[in-house]
Amino acid sequence: MARKLKYQLTKNTFVDNDIVRYSDAFKNLNASQINLFLFLCCLAKQQYDVEKEDETEGKKTGWSDEIKINMIDFCKVCGKKTNWFDMPKEKKDAILDCFRDLQKQQFTLYKSKRRSLSDGFESYNYLSYVIYKNNVLTISMDEKTRLFFMNYDCFFTSYEIGQVIQLKSETSKLLYIYLRSFWDANKRKFLPTSLDNFRDIVGKTGSYLKYYDLKRYVLEDAIAEINEKTDITISGDYDVYRHLTNGNEENMTPEEINKCRIKSMEMRTDDENRKVVTGLTFRMKMKPKEQAEDYLYDLFDDELIAERMRLKAMKKRVNENLEENKKFRRYK
Repeated sequence: MARKLKYQLTKNTFVDNDIVRYSDAFKNLNASQINLFLFLCCLAKQQYDVEKEDETEGKKTGWSDEIKINMIDFCKVCGKKTNWFDMPKEKKDAILDCFRDLQKQQFTLYKSKRRSLSDGFESYNYLSYVIYKNNVLTISMDEKTRLFFMNYDCFFTSYEIGQVIQLKSETSKLLYIYLRSFWDANKRKFLPTSLDNFRDIVGKTGSYLKYYDLKRYVLEDAIAEINEKTDITISGDYDVYRHLTNGNEENMTPEEINKCRIKSMEMRTDDENRKVVTGLTFRMKMKPKEQAEDYLYDLFDDELIAERMRLKAMKKRVNENLEENKKFRRYK
């Protein structure tokens, strides 16, 4: 079973491009939940049955058939150093809570680029239900979501989930998923895209209203991580980049090269003799296959699990203190 789970991490899932570009799917999730959901999509895809779909006229396809995950085997392939039996109860609860929280989450598909509910929308749960008993998790996907997360008919992108899982931050994962959707399989190249709504796509609003903050605290690290680890390279205008580097990349640090790449993506306008960044233009290239295969899988972020445990313990202490105060006031 453990070997089978490891094998699934090299598989692809087929996500509808409209889901990537015009919905809030994925950006409601933390890094571990994005990893888990794509992993579950691959497991559900293995159960898809064309004959079942034909017999039921598409009403039941196998996508929603129960997925059984033995947590003992699962922990052997998800980056945990301790096996399931030896884990403290609090850590087990924190891991299982990731699945439960994923089941409670929803995503919305908007009918317009304005993302206005009044223009029409569809809202779905990521998972139908989650059951845990005797070290086994039983999970069911919503049948209606199959066309979004296993769309191989038209206007979809095939993602090797290991490429996404290896990225550490939510922003890196979301940006990779978005930019990867512009791969044109027929022309065997990427379509350039302008990401004017960068904040909406990655869910970074409010705190990063200033472009400088967005670039420094979000964009630079995400692009550097994607270029280092995944099967694509992100760059900007080639002539601008060549001017910035002066053809001297071999004597530059990776950080300096990354800053030049981001600078070459910026779209600017003159505003009273002041250069203002009005958007970003991304140009992507696919790396040679041999450069894109050597990566590690880690379905769970240990820091995230530790933070969940810390917050839960803190909440428990607060509740206990509240109860003690209530008792004290009653006796007083």
